[in-house]
Amino acid sequence: MTLSVLLPLLAGWALAVISPGPATMAILGAALGQGRATALAVTAGVCTGALFWGSMAALGMGAAMASHAWALEVLRYAGAAYLLWLAIGAARRAASADAASVKGGRTLTLRRAWAKGAAIHLTNPKAVFFWGSVFAVALPTGAGRGDILTLLAACAGVSVTMLTAYALIFSTPRAMAFYARARRWFDAGFAALFGAAGIGILLARV
Repeated sequence: MTLSVLLPLLAGWALAVISPGPATMAILGAALGQGRATALAVTAGVCTGALFWGSMAALGMGAAMASHAWALEVLRYAGAAYLLWLAIGAARRAASADAASVKGGRTLTLRRAWAKGAAIHLTNPKAVFFWGSVFAVALPTGAGRGDILTLLAACAGVSVTMLTAYALIFSTPRAMAFYARARRWFDAGFAALFGAAGIGILLARV
């Protein structure tokens, strides 16, 4: 694998990673509402899920899973249910004058924040196809173990870098203060985005 192949791929990968989606919205919400440590824990969970699916693709297991419709259906319903649950929690916080009075508004422990990030990515059936398509397109026929590990490490490194930057940028005191002033609008937006993502996964034909 040459740099002329790898660099354009990583540029496109970076754009895909930072584009709005359930994972970036979860990191954004944690950063604005609960601070840097919680946001980084959610980021670590998301990256754990990404590394899992990347490893499955590298081992060829992503394609095997994609060939079993029942497995993807289970994953699809689980992912949709989790995103809709997050949407309901965000909607309840938006409807409440005091976010702390809502169960979903309590500060997450770092372990639960990590689990939230991991669950969002591990239950996303699109991740199976996304990683699988990257390996199918980027790797030449008969690619060796070195090329496979290089691609996996490069994509994982870009994901960690971009998502960590998300967590750091939006957990600044100024960003958190702005969120505090407009919390209910932000939570309403998160509810809409999580709800749309959940319904989109539920209605998608995998």
